Amino acid sequence: MSYTSYSDDEKAIVRSGIKSVRAVLEGSDTAAKSRLLLCLDWFMDPYFGQDISAINDELVELLQEVVTSDNPVYVKEQAIQLLMDYTWGPYPILESHLDTIDEEILPDVKYIIAEYTPENKAK
Repeated sequence: MSYTSYSDDEKAIVRSGIKSVRAVLEGSDTAAKSRLLLCLDWFMDPYFGQDISAINDELVELLQEVVTSDNPVYVKEQAIQLLMDYTWGPYPILESHLDTIDEEILPDVKYIIAEYTPENKAK
């Protein structure tokens, strides 16, 4: 069983901006990616009152890129979960890469594209 946690280091990365977040999520250290994605859950959850509105749009794009890039499935699943829990579509990057999505996560990706639309958000 594996355990992932984050620290003040990951919080500092998020607070320093999208360039720092991108550097980690586009890097090769999958453990660092996983820690940062877990930390992003804290930042994105409105309950905790963190304001990342300045990077929100770029972050949504970056999370889509994580799902469509060469990452382990567990990292992609973390990114999908953040998209499902805290964002609304459209998700153009996911839509344009459907033919390259891993079979294990394809149902979740199709679901988020179909259900997390601006029209459904208004309901």
